[in-house]
Amino acid sequence: MPQLVKGGKYVFGWSYVGDEGKISLPPEAWIEYNYQLYDEVILISGSKTSGGFSIIKIDKLLESSLSRIISESQGNLPKNEIFQNGNRNLFVSTFEEECAINLKPNVLNKFGIGLNTKLLAARGSGLGLGLIAKGPIYQEAENHPELELFT
Repeated sequence: MPQLVKGGKYVFGWSYVGDEGKISLPPEAWIEYNYQLYDEVILISGSKTSGGFSIIKIDKLLESSLSRIISESQGNLPKNEIFQNGNRNLFVSTFEEECAINLKPNVLNKFGIGLNTKLLAARGSGLGLGLIAKGPIYQEAENHPELELFT
């Protein structure tokens, strides 16, 4: 897994968003974050600079300072709808396929992502995979043709 610039984020490669909303995830990230088929995950929007979102397993979220998201919803995270916590968009999903997540176009749009695009799959916090949609890290990655595209 390369580090694009000294002191920068480590990246896994590019994740492709297919024409039906399927996002292919790098197998190395799947293993690193211990994602499993049928795991319930929460998508949390990225910063204004990088866009995109992070994919965090619900049980990992419970172990973190972000557990307040669950406590504020009294343990009932809305399913199949985007909701907000502060200035972040959130969405609960389930892995229905190994190394991929399937999202409807309206969900992708709320995260500022279009169909048939690519996202930079990067090591985020220790909580989950970051899928970056724009910004300086994304632009630097475009200068690295050796990065694999996962489709």
